[in-house]
Parts: sequence; structure tokens; C-alpha cells
Amino acid sequence: MNRLNYTFFEEFKRLDKLCGQLYRAQNGVTHYIDNMKTVPVNNYRYISGWNSDLKELIRLRHIRNYLAHTEGAFEEENCTQKDIDWVRGFYNRILHQSDPIALLHQNSIIRRPIEKPFYINSQKNYQQNKEIKNFSWKDIFFAISIAAVICIAAVIIISIGIIMYVSL
Repeated sequence: MNRLNYTFFEEFKRLDKLCGQLYRAQNGVTHYIDNMKTVPVNNYRYISGWNSDLKELIRLRHIRNYLAHTEGAFEEENCTQKDIDWVRGFYNRILHQSDPIALLHQNSIIRRPIEKPFYINSQKNYQQNKEIKNFSWKDIFFAISIAAVICIAAVIIISIGIIMYVSL
């Protein structure tokens, strides 16, 4: 049995378990990869190494799957010490919240105040404005329609009142 393969396999299992705890699911690395794939480019473009980390995770998961599902795979040389070091390093990055997903979350928290409109001074007004922005055009149209119906009803009631007053 190739010692590097065994060490790699154990280190990958440890990483997979950590990611599984983060996502509360089995196949933690797969969930981590899937999560990275769903993030729009605009959200991760300022996170250094995002694409290289994603490619490396996919490549290393492939090696792990090959070792796990191919008979005699542990006898061949399928990984290097560099692969083992990368998996260990990524594990530590997750623990220290310097992995891509943690950086994405930190970046979104840091950028949030920057997105605050320049014309709004207080946090209270900002929150109110943020809530108003969540209305869709459908909601606005519905509100305007209700207001129009109320106005028409008021005009009809006033007209009936005027007609009754004049006819007396």
C-alpha cells in the first residue's frame, strides 16, 4: 500500500468531515464545491484564489473517489505530498475562516455599509429604505389599484350625495 495514498485519503476524510459539519450533511467537500459553484462571479471576484481553490478541490475529490472506488488504487501512486499538504492547508484555512466561503461571507459583511445610499443619513432610514426596495412592481401596482378603487368609490359616494341634496 502506498503510504502517500493512505495519508491523502485520511486527510481528505478529515476535511470532508469538517465540511460535512459545516453543512450538516454527508459528502461535505461536495457540498462545499457545489456552494462555490452557485456563487455569482460578481460576489467572488475580489476573493483571491477562488477559482484555483475550486479547481483544486474538484481535482482532489476526484483522486479521493478514485482511491475509494477503484480496486488496487492504493497500490499505485495517485497523489503527492503536495496534494496532502494542500488538503491539510485547506482544512486549516476553514478552521481559521480564511477559506473562500468564509472570505465571501466576510466580504459581504464588510461591503454592506458601502452599499448604503449616499442620501440616507441614519441607520433607521437606511433600514426603512431597504424594506421599501423589497417591494416588487406587482406589489406597487396592486397598491395603486386599491387606491384608485377607493378614490372612485369616494367620487361615486360624493356624487350620489350631491344628487340627493340637489333633488331635495
